[in-house]
Amino acid sequence: MDRKKHKQAILAFMLLCLIAAAAIAGTSALISRNEGKNQAQKGEAGKQLAQAGTEDDMGNTPANTDQVYEANADSQPEEDVHNNDSAQSVAGQVMDSILADKIDALSFGVDSTLVWPVQGEICLEYNMEHTIYHPTLDVYRCNSGVCITQEAGAQVLAGVSGVVVAKTTDNIYGNTVTVALGDGYEATYGQLGEVLVNVGDTVSANTQLGTVGEPTIYYSTEGTHLFFKIEKDDVPVDPLDFLNYTQE
Repeated sequence: MDRKKHKQAILAFMLLCLIAAAAIAGTSALISRNEGKNQAQKGEAGKQLAQAGTEDDMGNTPANTDQVYEANADSQPEEDVHNNDSAQSVAGQVMDSILADKIDALSFGVDSTLVWPVQGEICLEYNMEHTIYHPTLDVYRCNSGVCITQEAGAQVLAGVSGVVVAKTTDNIYGNTVTVALGDGYEATYGQLGEVLVNVGDTVSANTQLGTVGEPTIYYSTEGTHLFFKIEKDDVPVDPLDFLNYTQE
């Protein structure tokens, strides 16, 4: 009898152990599931925070992304942006007015003369009525100016009084400077290396505008030279009509 009770006690103890183990296992699984859910929620919350921003200036987490986007919008007030644009517009208008006044004071016409901006031979002549041969391109085409051969680094003079109205760079003529001469006339100097003047500068015949540069790929066969063009009301005219001496 005692042996039977002892055996039953052992079985009861083992059953209790099994019940306890099952309870522990269930609790662990529940804890793990809750931790996983919490991590997922934290991950989602982190994602939302990353999208919406972290905290505002008062240390509060924004309620939604719209609040953050409004708070993190361009820090410069819209009124200031408009004011800057207006200021730039006014500055541009003032600059245009100053240039216009300077240009109005100039005088240039069909009887005016200018000195050669560089000394050299003409490697490509002016011709807007008929095409001429361009060695580099191996084509016949019109030429709106003259190309005057000169070594790189040589000084380029304005050759006439005027006001600098443009500085540009392109693949065809390289660095260029345009000088307003008055009465609708403008002179353009291309294939420049260094440029020594700025828009708005008043120049005289002996003012150095810059230097002769290396030719662009469109004029590589012609070698180093100055491209020189004169226009009347945006229409090219022959520069040789205004040069005051014959080349040697």
